[in-house]
Amino acid sequence: MRQGQEPGSNRPVRVENTETGQLLAAVLETRPDDRPRNGGGTAIVEWLAEKVTGTDRSVIVLDENRRVPAIVRNRSLDADIDVLTTRAFLEGMERRVPPPAGETYWGKVVAQEPTTDPRIQSFSQRRA
Repeated sequence: MRQGQEPGSNRPVRVENTETGQLLAAVLETRPDDRPRNGGGTAIVEWLAEKVTGTDRSVIVLDENRRVPAIVRNRSLDADIDVLTTRAFLEGMERRVPPPAGETYWGKVVAQEPTTDPRIQSFSQRRA
């Protein structure tokens, strides 16, 4: 992610700060072996609650943590939210923008990161 935040990067990434995220980063910096449970998922939901709930915005959350959909569901946020694993997102994109013959977007990810989690999961929540 840091690479995407550098000026002039061709891989732009916007990292939003949350209170939980800042706390998690501080803990991991000082005690890397003491990873708080559900810290990342809690930070995601905190951001959703602050920036998206009650607006007309729809959100796609890419996350490999299978706890995140449950955390989103339990908070009953007033928002249209889709939580997908990276593989589920890429396979959905292939239906809209087919990759070159004989290739898959997911295959390119695995070529770069062979230990990538292959699960396909998705969760959708629509405002009430």
